[in-house]
Amino acid sequence: MSIRSITKPSHRLAGRHLATLIALVSIPVLLLAGCQTATPLHEAQSPETIDSLAVYVEQPDGATELDGKTVSGTIAVSIEAEGWMRDVRFFLDGVRIATLTRAPFEIEVDTTTLADGPHAIGIEARMANGRVRVSQLVEFVVDNETASGEPTAPDDSTPPGDEPEPTEPTPTEPVPGTDLSLRGDPSFTRSSLSAAERDWHDALMARIANPASDFDPLAFARRDDVYHYGRTLHTYVQSILTAFRVTGDLRLLDHVDAIAEVMRGELRDGWRDTLDGTDGTRDGYLNWVFRYGNSTTYQGKDTHQINEMRTHSMIATIAYALELNRDLASPSGRNYGAHADFWTDYLVNHFEAKWRERRNKPTGFPIMIRPHTHTYYSWTKWHYYMGLLTGDAGYSAEADRMASVLQAELRTVATASGSAYVWPRSVLAEGGGDEFLHPTTYARYVYADIVEFHLEGFHFWSDPVVMERFARTMTDLVVDNPDPVRNDFAADIGGGESQAGFVSDPNWSRLSVHRYALSSFAHIGPWDPTARLAGITADIHHLRNARDSDTTRLMTALLLDARLRGAIATAAAN
Repeated sequence: MSIRSITKPSHRLAGRHLATLIALVSIPVLLLAGCQTATPLHEAQSPETIDSLAVYVEQPDGATELDGKTVSGTIAVSIEAEGWMRDVRFFLDGVRIATLTRAPFEIEVDTTTLADGPHAIGIEARMANGRVRVSQLVEFVVDNETASGEPTAPDDSTPPGDEPEPTEPTPTEPVPGTDLSLRGDPSFTRSSLSAAERDWHDALMARIANPASDFDPLAFARRDDVYHYGRTLHTYVQSILTAFRVTGDLRLLDHVDAIAEVMRGELRDGWRDTLDGTDGTRDGYLNWVFRYGNSTTYQGKDTHQINEMRTHSMIATIAYALELNRDLASPSGRNYGAHADFWTDYLVNHFEAKWRERRNKPTGFPIMIRPHTHTYYSWTKWHYYMGLLTGDAGYSAEADRMASVLQAELRTVATASGSAYVWPRSVLAEGGGDEFLHPTTYARYVYADIVEFHLEGFHFWSDPVVMERFARTMTDLVVDNPDPVRNDFAADIGGGESQAGFVSDPNWSRLSVHRYALSSFAHIGPWDPTARLAGITADIHHLRNARDSDTTRLMTALLLDARLRGAIATAAAN
């Protein structure tokens, strides 16, 4: 029996893992999956099947439901694809025959390879958290003899010059240990980690217990400042949640929740500490304020769009992580579900409602756009998680649209070790006017989101080949000298030289080791085949850790690297 998967070009590429893409061994079955009404996440996590799929078979007079039909020859079976589907699994008579991670979810079944009589096709559609949202089993009858007048056998020959066109490869199952969701592991123990993972996990937990002299996350949370929330605190929270993905250690989620609860205590309605005398201005919505610099336009107010977007994309991520674990017991007694509910309500009825009112955009998307690339990434992320939190397909559709815009902004360049990506400082398709290469001072935020999107299996970032190209941008362009620990890193993602039509702006400073340590560049390290970036990261960690400087993001990157490289090596050995 042979199985052939049929795939078509789609922006939803490979899944949430580093497994090499290979073609499945082939039977001819065509499957599409049915339109479902989007459901809030905490409902969708019920262990029972909450939706059903209508499974169709193509007939000469159109599609009809497969259940109970008598079929012969090559049949096409279909369900409609929905944006929430991370993957769809196909079973024939109880045996899994394919797992597809992008729409259209199509396979063909050649019934001539099956015995005449009853058979069944099973389908499971899974969400981003790995839970089965819909499952369906349909029965059908194969009757090849009646259809043709005599039993048929598969014809393995192919006339010369009539070979079938090659199909796109279908992803294998995730390599065990690389499918990293935000779902915690209630049975986590240190012994479940490899030796290398355990070392970095222990170091990280020690740092959380005793913050470095130059960065205390809880103190940052008390600043009531969207500038620092959206930047330094944002990348810190991302790094802790990345470690949580690797380990499932709920103490890490508790740490993030503790930070969020301090931030929650800083919310109030009204401007404060303004420089233009407008303290006390209220609009009925809870807010934090902008406290960076001395701008009379923004100081003490909640009107700085860029920092509002960046901060609230972090809050949406936290809310989703809490939502995903609402049924689990917190090690320190924290109420994940209640806190997820608060933040979801705040995001919709305060943050979003405020900006819809200000922008005169009561419905629909986009609500607002800022074309700076790092902000556009964060705003894409906000829509992605809001779609998961609320079940509102409008958010998800906007996240998909914005992701496609970002994909189109990339240009491929050749380096000594292969292809890499470069992109502009501002999103040109959204009105950005700077056709300059992205400065590394801003690209550090982009790299944090790239890795987060990949681990979520979202859009084109889910493809390991894409991640390798982003990694090569770092190793072949941003690392522009043999010893960046002493000589720092390039000022832009082109290595200080114009690339692919984008100009290198000489006015930006080189990326310092200090800034590298407080950024998330290192998280792309697992997709660097040479492992050079991991070595640089480890060197910087040891240097700065000895000075009691914060290296949380570096430790998390090395923990992630240990997990992914170790899992793939183990899979290869087996």
